[in-house]
Amino acid sequence: MFNIALDTLGCKLNQAETEAMGREFAQAGYHLVSPQDNWDIYILNTCTVTHVADRKARYQMRIARRHNPSGFICLTGCYAENGGNEISCPDANLILDNRQKTDIVNNIIRLFPLENSASALYEKGRTRSFIKIQDGCDNFCTYCIVPFVRRYKNCRGVDDIISEINLRQAEGY
Repeated sequence: MFNIALDTLGCKLNQAETEAMGREFAQAGYHLVSPQDNWDIYILNTCTVTHVADRKARYQMRIARRHNPSGFICLTGCYAENGGNEISCPDANLILDNRQKTDIVNNIIRLFPLENSASALYEKGRTRSFIKIQDGCDNFCTYCIVPFVRRYKNCRGVDDIISEINLRQAEGY
């Protein structure tokens, strides 16, 4: 079984996406651990709203690489989207933009297949769950980078949202 550490920088949307990744990885049979623990795979979901956010992303990648020099590190999120092919991140083994992030679990499964894929228990570390309602924005405010890294607004259907709320409530949130 592979140990996966998930780390998040940025907004509530990133936190919701990382939480969803955690559930998917646990269902696929991967063991979730803290970034400070011994991990085989480290995934950093990043922000790029400011130059400080970009710097934090690079810093977290260096910290992760120092923590586990032989571990597999995946960089994803808005920093990966904004930088595109120009990102200079020698610590990352894999860089996935926001469109590719939706298939991150399958990408990792292809790279690190499990011999016995019994679902692991997803240990929630929070008392409240994030429910992703909308992704992106199409306002294009002069000061904001979100429409460029998150693309155009995409809203989930009401029935889908209510279904997820009921599921999270059944899970004890």
